[in-house]
Amino acid sequence: AMYANTYGAGAGGSGSRKADCLVLDLDGTLLNRDCVITPRTAEALRECAAAGVTVFIATGKARPAAIRAAATAGLDGVGGVVSRKSPGVFIQGLDVYGINGDPLYKAEMPTDVVREAFDLIYGGGLDTRVALTAFCGDECATLSSHQLLDELTSLYHEPKSVPWDDVATLVRAARAAFGGNANASGVQKLLLMAESAGEIDACRPRWESLFGGRCEVTQAVPNMLEILPLGNDKARGVRTLLTHLDVEMSRVVAVGDGENDLGMLKMVGCGVAMGNAGAVVKAAAKETLECTNETDGVAEAIERFV
Repeated sequence: AMYANTYGAGAGGSGSRKADCLVLDLDGTLLNRDCVITPRTAEALRECAAAGVTVFIATGKARPAAIRAAATAGLDGVGGVVSRKSPGVFIQGLDVYGINGDPLYKAEMPTDVVREAFDLIYGGGLDTRVALTAFCGDECATLSSHQLLDELTSLYHEPKSVPWDDVATLVRAARAAFGGNANASGVQKLLLMAESAGEIDACRPRWESLFGGRCEVTQAVPNMLEILPLGNDKARGVRTLLTHLDVEMSRVVAVGDGENDLGMLKMVGCGVAMGNAGAVVKAAAKETLECTNETDGVAEAIERFV
């Protein structure tokens, strides 16, 4: 990740800097609709790092997807914003890595929820307008391949969803991917993808009533619904990492656009909503950008608030 030699407040001498740490969402924030980082934003990030600001990613994406997304502007690897050797918050705070990319925190879904969710989608007649995949560390697993899941890989950079014969086999694979110390399903989150936001809006009440007491239900992208282990969200993951890095919350700028960013934006010293964020997100943020993810909103955020 981009950071000065010493972590924490004033890393590299704060000078005229307003912040010590910049936390960035990916989809709808750092990435444009083509899921790439544009040159002006990449340049602003490099300048930010040169000034000694710690920059890390907080995303719903799996870590390999975040690395591939950053690679669209050469910001992966050493000296970039994300790598296997740098801090970051992935899979909505369910996969958190600290200094040198060492694992800090992992959470997994209850097995019964995983079983019921896959039954709901694939147990009866196949609804071809939706697809469900399970995020298991650096891998994704499903029960049926689907063009939507292909798009999740080709456009959104996510790991390829491997189809398994049944939920029991999928869970065995997920537990292995989790690293052998799984207490539950080994699945970190479930992602339901539809062709349109309207179809997800129609599904959501049923999913909330079925799983609400046992899980968190959230959205990062309009045509996707995400199911997370209870008590977990991106904000919790970000808090865990900031504590580990010994960064003062008041000196943190976070930028986001989605429902899943709400907690993070409220928690930090300066929560910034993208110009393309929804009304609820803009209302929760301390600052709102003029620019969107199509017009280098993150560069505007760095210029104004970091």
